[in-house]
Amino acid sequence: MVRKTLFTAYENKMRAVRDDRYKLIRYPLINHTQLFDLHGDPAELKNLAGETGQAGRVERKMSLLETWQQQTGDKTPHTSKNPKSKVIDLTGRKRKPDRHQPEWVIRKYFGDVN
Repeated sequence: MVRKTLFTAYENKMRAVRDDRYKLIRYPLINHTQLFDLHGDPAELKNLAGETGQAGRVERKMSLLETWQQQTGDKTPHTSKNPKSKVIDLTGRKRKPDRHQPEWVIRKYFGDVN
């Protein structure tokens, strides 16, 4: 049987559910939700989560996500009592390449990192 929905997770930072048309992403640490129409917006540039008429769709996707979490034993909450800011200031922060990056990528984008 082919899946009708796909669920993904990344650490405690993100949970997502998608079907053939819509993807919902929940970021519990910043109390933020995104909803994308993958047919009309395949690049996922327009967040529909806060738009009029989308509340029911968000609610249904969140319900699917909660059911999946219960079935898999995932206890990550969907909200934080003390959410972090959605904005990250990277001013002055030194960039560090991923250890799996090829040498040419490191030279091109990071220069001399030693």
